[in-house]
Amino acid sequence: MSTQRDDKGNKGNKGGGPCRLRGSFILETALLMSVILPVLTALILAGFYAHDEAVLEGMVCEAGAAAADLVLYDESQAGASRVLEAEKGQLIWASPTLSGASAGRDGADIQAGAAFPVPGFVRSLMGPEAGTMQTAWHKTIVHPAELIRQVRGLKHVAEIIMD
Repeated sequence: MSTQRDDKGNKGNKGGGPCRLRGSFILETALLMSVILPVLTALILAGFYAHDEAVLEGMVCEAGAAAADLVLYDESQAGASRVLEAEKGQLIWASPTLSGASAGRDGADIQAGAAFPVPGFVRSLMGPEAGTMQTAWHKTIVHPAELIRQVRGLKHVAEIIMD
């Protein structure tokens, strides 16, 4: 049984003519890639989003600690801003903004957010809130002198000394 070959040495098909790719294969590949590429892009961006959200939470926690440490000096807002600015480079995709920082005698509250740019075709796969991140942290300031005075015996001693 001999196989027929065309001028270039390619084997022919059953009909004896040159071998050709069927158009349905190329069409199916094109349709499949239009589904696979956005899904792969969404998976990569979801990983970036999860990373940036965890890093933002850590940044806000550290900013809250800095704000609480600087309450006595009335520099809570500036301290929180400095921490967020210093750690901004750890985010992969998002850009953080300090929404608010307030500190008082009992603690410090920090709110921050981040804009996470998501391409339009991937936003539908990641959900309606895919472009924003919000987090808040409260740091309670403990006054050890008041706790020490509440210990039985020491409070009484403090009252005697104060009289």
